[in-house]
Amino acid sequence: MIHMSSKKDDQKPAKAPAPQPEKKPGFRAVSQKKGGAMSAADQAKKTLDKLDLDDEV
Repeated sequence: MIHMSSKKDDQKPAKAPAPQPEKKPGFRAVSQKKGGAMSAADQAKKTLDKLDLDDEV
């Protein structure tokens, strides 16, 4: 349940490059190069990745 709550909370900052400016810009550039449709999938994956890291920490 905490995981779900964390995901919803993470979804907002994940869109802004403030929480992780190192990952976002680079990843966004890659997503845009791929086409954009992948941006959503990649974003979700990145969010899950960040959630995993947050969970471990």
